[in-house]
Amino acid sequence: MSEQIGGTTEVEPASRRKISDIPDEPPKIINIRVTSDGKHAVTITAEDKSVRVFEISPEGQLHHLSQR
Repeated sequence: MSEQIGGTTEVEPASRRKISDIPDEPPKIINIRVTSDGKHAVTITAEDKSVRVFEISPEGQLHHLSQR
């Protein structure tokens, strides 16, 4: 968050920013595994500690199935 003061811009330190001020970024994937039949992928992320399951289409697109 920034504030205009006398022609200069003051920027709030990151430690004082609210979570809602941080731009939406996808969580970083730390591990990804694909099933032996190549139809599903499982990802693990560190930031939100989630496991996500995706279906892989014949065109190679990922379709989100679940998250825990």
